[in-house]
Amino acid sequence: METAVTVFSVVWCLVVLLFIYRMRKAHELRIGIMKEDLDTYMRLPSYGEMVFKFWRPLSSFIEETPEGTLKEESTSLDAKQTDKVIVPNQHDPESPSGVFLNSQP
Repeated sequence: METAVTVFSVVWCLVVLLFIYRMRKAHELRIGIMKEDLDTYMRLPSYGEMVFKFWRPLSSFIEETPEGTLKEESTSLDAKQTDKVIVPNQHDPESPSGVFLNSQP
């Protein structure tokens, strides 16, 4: 009886350690994707689903095309980053118009 309890306790501890490892890897993957591409992050399943579907590798939760690259959606003009700096007009501080600095023709 004592041997069965010991074996069960050891197996339980190993399972808990494996889930802790899986949670850490899922966390690192989600944070890395969030820093790189927010659109891809928003398409990920929930954190719990990524952890508890342990038979699937974490990389399988990222949508991939047959070529193995992430799907790219067209970016709207509002979401594009530019290097232009808008400075408010000095004559009327409430005016939305401004001067563009560092603009390239």
